[in-house]
Amino acid sequence: MQPRPPPNPHPAPWAGFTYETRGGITPSHIHSIFEAKALDLGLLTTFEREDRFFEIFRKNCTHNKLVLEKCGIGPRATSQLSRVLLRNPYITFLFLNGNNFKDEGAIELARMLRRNTTITHLDLRSNGIGGSGGAALMQALSENKHLTSLDLSSLTGIFRNHISDSGSTVFAMALRDNQVVHSVSLNGNGIGLYGIQAIASGMIENYSLRILDLGSNNLRNEGLKTLARALMFAPLERLTLSRNNIDDVLDFSVVLLSPNCRLKYLDLSDNRIKNDGGNALGAALAKNTSLTHLDLSDNELGTQAFKDILGALSDNTTLKTLNLNRNKLENIPGQTLIIAQSFTDAMTQNHNTKLRRLDLGGNNLGDDSAKIIVKTLAKVPTIKLNSLDLSSNVLSDVSGLEIAAMLQENKHLTALSLRNNEFHNETGEALKKGMDSNDRIILLDITFNDISYKSFSGIERIIEINKRKLTRTKAQSFRDEINRLLAQEVRLGQTRIAIQNQIEARKQAEALAEAELVILNKERDEGDAQKQEIQSEMELVQADIQAIKTELEGLIAESHARKSQHDMEMKLEESRKERQSRELYELHTATQKKNAEFEKYKTEEARVLEAAKSTLSGDKLMNNQVKSDFRFFEDQIASLNARLEATNPKVRRNLSKEASKTGLTRSNTSKAIPRNNSKLSRTNSKPAAVKSSPSRSSSKGNVLSSSKPGTASKPGTASKPGTAGSLSDKPRGPTATAARRTHKKHKEEVVDLVCVCVCVCLCVCVCVCV
Repeated sequence: MQPRPPPNPHPAPWAGFTYETRGGITPSHIHSIFEAKALDLGLLTTFEREDRFFEIFRKNCTHNKLVLEKCGIGPRATSQLSRVLLRNPYITFLFLNGNNFKDEGAIELARMLRRNTTITHLDLRSNGIGGSGGAALMQALSENKHLTSLDLSSLTGIFRNHISDSGSTVFAMALRDNQVVHSVSLNGNGIGLYGIQAIASGMIENYSLRILDLGSNNLRNEGLKTLARALMFAPLERLTLSRNNIDDVLDFSVVLLSPNCRLKYLDLSDNRIKNDGGNALGAALAKNTSLTHLDLSDNELGTQAFKDILGALSDNTTLKTLNLNRNKLENIPGQTLIIAQSFTDAMTQNHNTKLRRLDLGGNNLGDDSAKIIVKTLAKVPTIKLNSLDLSSNVLSDVSGLEIAAMLQENKHLTALSLRNNEFHNETGEALKKGMDSNDRIILLDITFNDISYKSFSGIERIIEINKRKLTRTKAQSFRDEINRLLAQEVRLGQTRIAIQNQIEARKQAEALAEAELVILNKERDEGDAQKQEIQSEMELVQADIQAIKTELEGLIAESHARKSQHDMEMKLEESRKERQSRELYELHTATQKKNAEFEKYKTEEARVLEAAKSTLSGDKLMNNQVKSDFRFFEDQIASLNARLEATNPKVRRNLSKEASKTGLTRSNTSKAIPRNNSKLSRTNSKPAAVKSSPSRSSSKGNVLSSSKPGTASKPGTASKPGTAGSLSDKPRGPTATAARRTHKKHKEEVVDLVCVCVCVCLCVCVCVCV
């Protein structure tokens, strides 16, 4: 940086200037900026130059806008201006385009933007800003939350900006952080594929950006595809992609078909789009519901693309402007008629009423196509087209006369361009005549035609008259609008008075309501206090209830436990009783059986005793045999006792007791039957009968005695061996043999009888004990 020159020796050089301070910028601020500018340009600070600089501020500075376009503002002047604007509370629009302050000035402006809170629009077109300056500005944009519009585009031919991919990367980060910026123009900044990928990623995360200009950046098809993916999510409304060497728009047409698409303005002019792209755009246009402006001028669309795009107007209900200028159609007979017929069908079938501007200039349509289009505009009153461009279409007087006739009938067209065709005076006079009955045309361009000056001037005079009429009409409409607004103001005044009265009444009602509210609040407080007391009492009652409930639960649990224990005891008692009943039943059944057997055995005993009486009356010598029988009887009793012991211990005990009572033991039995020969008692009476009860005979130790009838043993004498009274004497001879057989038989019967008797007695004793 060059050293600052010494100050001018004369004081206050701006003191003679008549400058009114505007936008917070004083003459001293202007003087400091001028001196910095002189240093940037290497010029001397003269009075004339400073006066011209003051004049620029006088013309271009208002209370909120500062315009310094192409004023030679360099880096030093930009730094000084940044200091002035750093805390300026007035300037909101700043235009510095065409000054070439380069990266140094851009960095100074970026420092100012980080702290400034008033500037909302900044125009920095064509200032030679490169990657570093662009990155500094984009970094400041991420920190500044007040700037809504930034223009870094390049004007044609001078000081082009070139922020390139480095600045674009920082801009993508700024889009993520700044949710305030509304419009950004980066036209002609040399952004490549890497930069557009970064911008697309930032657009997805930004919710405020609505306008984006990326024209003249040579994005090509790859960049367009990248943007198409981002537009599926970004809320962008206006997109300019002109002069980007694009020829494939198939992926982009999918964006127009998406219900999330918000695009209203799309500029694809000056690319290389051909029939395939036009067909895809036509199909998308037929279903799109957001697009209002479509610019496809300066492309390579053919007849089929024109047909599809114009045919889409029959279904589209939002498009207002369609520009198809200069698409280099060939004037082939029959081909251009297809285009005109497509337009006619689209505008008449569904009565499109939204289209306002149609540009078909530079397409070599010819007279036939132009006549069809013009007749459609004349006959269909629902077409509300305001502007039509048919320039450079090789039109002659044949179509010119039809155009003049259309002007007499159409009441909506206000602008018509017939520039650079082949019209002559005949068309000029017809147009002049048609304009006499049409007071709505305010723009008719017939330049570059072979029309006489007289016709040309007449048309211009009619246009001026129409403009004045329109002005008067507008003035009258404005006056009518003003009168309407005044009447509405009167009505609003009356309404305001009524509303004020209502407000006063409402205030009074509110005052009464407030007084009532105070009383209600007091009552509510008292009620709250009573409620708290009741709640405390309720809490105590609930505590008592809970205690009683707990105690009752304990009692219920104890009762359940006792009941369970009682039920268990009852079940045990019932099972014990059931078991005893079963045992008693079994014993009773066994007793009944034994009683029956006893009766049976008693009967048998009686029978046997009778038989024994008759049989044993003569047998007196059987003592030894009886002893052996009694031994056998003891063995039977022992086996019976063993079985009874195994059957029931209680029965065993009862048998033991009974045996002790009855004396049926081994010793008593042996005592009852002497081992030596005992004397048989003899009586002179009948033989003694055997006792009916075996227990009684066994207990008393009686022995069976028998005597022959008519004989008796003498008392005190014993039978000797070999005598008739000895039991050991064995009779001999046949009679003795028969007697021995009879004796053996009787012996067996006696043994059986004695066993039966003993068993019956034991059973009876057991039953009695039980």
